[in-house]
Amino acid sequence: MRPDYAMLARMTLHSTSDQVDLVAYAPIAAAAPSAVTPEQGAVWAYPRPVHTPEEASFALVNALLGRIHLSGRPDEMNAEQLTRVAAAVSMYKEHRSLIARAEPHWPLGLPGWYDEQLALALVGEDTALLAVWHRGDGATTVDVPLPGSWRTADVLFPTDLPTTLALADDRLGVSLPAGPAARLIRLQR
Repeated sequence: MRPDYAMLARMTLHSTSDQVDLVAYAPIAAAAPSAVTPEQGAVWAYPRPVHTPEEASFALVNALLGRIHLSGRPDEMNAEQLTRVAAAVSMYKEHRSLIARAEPHWPLGLPGWYDEQLALALVGEDTALLAVWHRGDGATTVDVPLPGSWRTADVLFPTDLPTTLALADDRLGVSLPAGPAARLIRLQR
């Protein structure tokens, strides 16, 4: 699974991992742009029928700043679960053009395997996409130092789960429930 740019110069994508544990995949997905361009980094999302809405959303956020690849058992999902997957894919399609143009940033530093809080930002000229993951037990506010200053912040996915954003100067507070919880946020100048 080592990236090889001689091969990537000729191929359009590279699978970032075969990891199937959604919580363990988060640091892989967050670190992937350090090894392969986001538009070539295939990240697997494994939402399953047994997942809670938070778990399914976490699995989907893992893939939203790379090249999304879906797996799992959609044939066993109910209508609400399928709606969640469709919302993630729709949001991805709406914002994927930024992925190839943006510059990756790690506002909390490069992710460690056991880190409870992770963040990856893809920063464009006027818009940035920020994924924030919380892998701890209790509810928390993740304090994210931002690259540059931003006028607005809004949650792109999931929009139906509790999230509070507090944007101040060059920092964003993201309040999340007990983990696993993840959000994809749009920042605009």
